[in-house]
Amino acid sequence: RWLYHPVRLQGQWLPAQTVYLENRPMQGRTGFWIFTPLALAGSDKLLWVQRGWVPRDLRARNLVPPLPTPSGQVWLQGQLQGQPSALASLGAQADERTSTGAELSLNLDWEAELAAAGGRILPFTVREVAAGQGDGLGRNWDAPPMGIAKHQGYAFQWAGLGLVLLGLYMWFQFLLPLRQLRQTARAGV
Repeated sequence: RWLYHPVRLQGQWLPAQTVYLENRPMQGRTGFWIFTPLALAGSDKLLWVQRGWVPRDLRARNLVPPLPTPSGQVWLQGQLQGQPSALASLGAQADERTSTGAELSLNLDWEAELAAAGGRILPFTVREVAAGQGDGLGRNWDAPPMGIAKHQGYAFQWAGLGLVLLGLYMWFQFLLPLRQLRQTARAGV
């Protein structure tokens, strides 16, 4: 599968379309994931890039630090991701802007973005992994799920459930009737 594969891309940032997705945790703190579209070099395609994370200002939700965005062609190292998870919301969301003028949103509306871009947006995202860029963004992403530990846990769970069912079957089909037969025989003697 393509998920979590490393990529190296070249393109140009479109900072005017930056979106701050709110209520996204990192290391136990609440903040914003920052998504900026990247116009891929040599193509008419756009790609949403999860550039990093910034903490929430406790004084006001829309106060965010300015995000330095390089102009011109840039190289980007990242990891292929799916679409960001959608958070539950109550009712329609009003458009809101951050203190820097970027869009502030609970979720990224993929259908609307695809329609607005005329199919130019690719259906996956890239999570930027290059650290030390001096832009103040957190990039301590959770490690991608690797290994078979989860599958081993499920196997143990199902094996345990199977053993419980086997035990109940043995009890109700053989042991309980045998026990009742013995009690009836003792009562009759």
